[in-house]
Amino acid sequence: MEIIHVILGKNNVRWQYDINRMVYLIANEQKSTGQKVQMWNVTRNKSHNYSATKFPTRFFQSALLPFQLTKELKLAVLEHPSAVFHLHGAWSPLFFQLSNVFDANQIRFVMTPHGQYAPALIEKAMLPRWFYFRFIERHILERAHKIHADRRDDFDGLQAMYPNAKSFLLNFGFKPRVGLKSKGKNVNFTLGYIGNLDVVEPHMYTLFQAFERFQRVYRDSEFWIVGDGRARKTIERYLQQHGFQHVKLLGKKYGEEKDAALSSMHALLYASDGMDVALPVLEAAAHGVPAIVSSSSNIQLDVLQYNAGYCVELENVEAWVSAMAQVYHTYHRSSNEVYRSATIQLLNEGYSWTKLLPKYKSLYS
Repeated sequence: MEIIHVILGKNNVRWQYDINRMVYLIANEQKSTGQKVQMWNVTRNKSHNYSATKFPTRFFQSALLPFQLTKELKLAVLEHPSAVFHLHGAWSPLFFQLSNVFDANQIRFVMTPHGQYAPALIEKAMLPRWFYFRFIERHILERAHKIHADRRDDFDGLQAMYPNAKSFLLNFGFKPRVGLKSKGKNVNFTLGYIGNLDVVEPHMYTLFQAFERFQRVYRDSEFWIVGDGRARKTIERYLQQHGFQHVKLLGKKYGEEKDAALSSMHALLYASDGMDVALPVLEAAAHGVPAIVSSSSNIQLDVLQYNAGYCVELENVEAWVSAMAQVYHTYHRSSNEVYRSATIQLLNEGYSWTKLLPKYKSLYS
């Protein structure tokens, strides 16, 4: 059986929190276990920006109009009648057109919406989404062989819109870049945040306010922000106006530099409305670093199950401060051993590709 992953745009080869980067990683894992796999990119710019991959990677020019399907892409699909196509994303006119081709030629396909069916996202554009779902999106779901949700809110949102028995809830796996390890911590108690700073989400101000209150009592503390984007200057102005002197914007970090920053942290703050990927929590866990996560995040149940951190309400400043204090006192009582064993269990039990890949085979069968 051949698996062909289809993504919109290209893989961001450096910034790991990109959805397409996750697709690249799962294809890599599938290839490493002997599965036949390809990755197709439908993009405006066909220039190849990847380093060498273990599996074939193809680039297709996107059509000029949304509901068009290029002849090149259609012919390529027909060259693989026995493959299982895996579409990544939702609300895509291209995927609707592809589903027409799949259906007409009895080609199996599965799809992963990657958070696009989360209720919080649907509610932002309820009426337009309702019309699109009724006349277009629903047909894709009806034709799909299986529908894979990699997060609970996506699964629940899908069932609310389209109750069915072919939905499949299964985590993406995670493989630490350099293996499980934990190095020395920063001299000051350090809280960290990793994310894209293109837009200042309201939860960022909640974190700043919580840290400011925490820092009044725990003077030996710092808050590091790893990431960059168009809104960085807005954040810098906010910090300056409010006199926050112990918040550091480190910019984007890659490879060993990011490993060093993560290892130095005492806890990661993960404030999410449930529509993004919890990779920062897993990366921190690989360094024995616990996480304080919002109750609306997609990883809060796992964090609680394995005691790998704490869960708080997204906009509850006092709850964030209390959780920060719990981490602070735990470190001073027992160093990092309590959290290290919990975070290792989180990764080994909940996110091990070795355990997950056999379950993924059921998705394609």
